[in-house]
Amino acid sequence: MVYVQRDAAGRLLRVEHEPFEGMTENLAVESDELQAWLEAKEEVKARLDSLKQSDLELVRVLEDVVSVLV
Repeated sequence: MVYVQRDAAGRLLRVEHEPFEGMTENLAVESDELQAWLEAKEEVKARLDSLKQSDLELVRVLEDVVSVLV
């Protein structure tokens, strides 16, 4: 069982293993809704990691351009 907080539309906002202030209900670990929320969270994390990597690559290119111009 996990403890969840929902928004006004009923969407999951926060999921924790321990009770927390602001929680609205309990949810079974096996629930399809929880699994979908976790998958969406992992997808967002993967996209953010990809953006971070591309930002680092761009910084390296800009450093090289600045070095050439100097």
